[in-house]
Amino acid sequence: MPGDRGDEKEGQTLIKKADEGLVDAVILGGAADTEHHEISVYEGLITKAEAMGEEDFVALLAGEPRAEEAHAEDVKKASQQLAQELARQVA
Repeated sequence: MPGDRGDEKEGQTLIKKADEGLVDAVILGGAADTEHHEISVYEGLITKAEAMGEEDFVALLAGEPRAEEAHAEDVKKASQQLAQELARQVA
């Protein structure tokens, strides 16, 4: 039936958009994992440096976990925005 072709075309368009959004979601998920890993690594290095009395090294690394937490928050916001965009596309 003629109406079915229009629905099919619209459905394919939505799927293509969703696929792109899903790819972006996967990339953002990977970025979030990376940020959390970096935070853990810096915190581990700081803990070890403190235990060894390496205060200069501790001072050098002190701001890094906070910077990575800020990056993680940016990734989280981008993920939330993407989720809202995908929800609008589906609705």
